[in-house]
Formats: sequence, structure tokens, C-alpha cells
Amino acid sequence: PLRREHRELFDRARHPFFRHADAALFLARRDGRPVGRIEAVVNHAHNQFHNDRVGFFGGFECEDDRAVSDALLECAARWLAARGMHVMRGPATHSTNEECGLLIEGFDEPPMVGMPYNPPYYAALLEGFGLTKAKDLFAWEIRADQAIPDKIARVAEMVRKSTDVVLRQVNFADYTAEIRRAMDVYNAAWTRNWGFVPLTEAEFVYAAKQLRPVLERLPEGAMVAEVGGRPIAFCLAVLLCCAVCGASARRASWRSASGPSFATAASTPSSTSSF
Repeated sequence: PLRREHRELFDRARHPFFRHADAALFLARRDGRPVGRIEAVVNHAHNQFHNDRVGFFGGFECEDDRAVSDALLECAARWLAARGMHVMRGPATHSTNEECGLLIEGFDEPPMVGMPYNPPYYAALLEGFGLTKAKDLFAWEIRADQAIPDKIARVAEMVRKSTDVVLRQVNFADYTAEIRRAMDVYNAAWTRNWGFVPLTEAEFVYAAKQLRPVLERLPEGAMVAEVGGRPIAFCLAVLLCCAVCGASARRASWRSASGPSFATAASTPSSTSSF
């Protein structure tokens, strides 16, 4: 269930992210009732990789109340400043490798697996505190019930004929080795992406094991591209959980699904082109 996975995300004893990060969780209450929450994070791996002193806030949930949101953000900012951070950036639950960003458009679309989804008023709360946009993050949609655009089909056919690229499904019988191959591709592919921090082996294994039962429901959606037996890219598609199709998102389970959802893709820099 999504609720269980969400709890484990903040479990410092279980989640390997906390081996290289410090975090504090703050809860706002009014008359004993929870009205908001926030996580403040010092990700030492990020600051070492980017040679900066950026702290993060994430796990942000809040009622439409400036007093509450200001108090939460102030707590996070003070906690980060006390640990030598010069900038506070977010929302990012832990890092850009987890849910990252704030939804500011597309509220008429259903939530997607692994993507942030929040009420429209969140942007005003964050801007009201004095935060400004650091980066535009985009999500793209290709409908599975529509024909593949001719241009993409032509390019795909050209690649098949002119290269030695071989496509295969993920081998779940050799999943441990597949995890290692995918991690090398993932970290190489995303290394120049804004805000990226390479995943440690422990983090990647943790995420891959959580994802496995989801991928096995649509095994043809887990693809690997190889040249000469060497993985150069992978693409994952998962089935949408029922949170996408109904209003009961907090009680959603991976077992109820409808329709495919593209999850992630990665290819090594040497195998990609500029657009």
C-alpha cells in the first residue's frame, strides 16, 4: 500500500538515504489537530557532488493557511541555517531522486505514480513566504491508446536498421544483477541533470526492490537496450494505481490498477543525441 511505503520513506532506520543525510520533521498542530508538516534535509551527498551548501525542504503538506505554512517554512529554514546551509530549496522529498517539485499547472489531470500532486494554493503559500522558482520541471504524456507519431516511428526504425542496439525485457530471474546494471546506466545518464545526486548502491537496491512487484505486473514495460551485451539504456512503465482513477488516494494500493503509466527512462550520455 502507498501509505506503508510513504511511512518507510521517512524511516531513518530503514531508508538508506539517511546514511548520508541529516533531517528533521516538523508537525504543526492547532488545538491538538495536525494542520501541516514539513521535512528539513541536509543532504551531504548533494553538497559534496555540487560543491554548494543547499538545504532542502520536503514532505510539505499544509492547510490553506499562511500562518501555518510560514511557521513550518520558518522552522525548516532556521534548522538548515543552523547547520550552515546558505540556500533552502524545495519541495523535494529527500532529493530529486524522489518526488520533487510543486504542481503549478495540470490540476485537471489525474495524479501519476511517483509525481508530486498538491492543491493549487500551495504555490501562493510558498511564494508568500518569499520563495522564488528555482527551476521549471516538466512531465510529458504520450497516450497508449493513440498511434505513435510518424516521426518517432521512422527514427525508431532507422535506429533498428543502422545500429547494433538490441532490446530485451528485464530478467527478473537475475534481478540482483539487473539492478547493478541499471544503477550504472541511471547514474551515468542523469549526472548532468539539474540537481541530480548519484544514488548509492544501497539506495538503488532499496528502490529497485520496492519497485519489483509493480514491474512484474507489466513485465513487457521493463525494457533494457544493449549494444554488444552492454546495457546502455532502460525504460520502465508501471500500471497506474487506483489513486489515479479515484478520490481515495490515501487508501490506494498497488494491487488495483488501470492503464499503463510511463515511469522513468535513462540512457548513457554516449548513446544519446541533443534535441
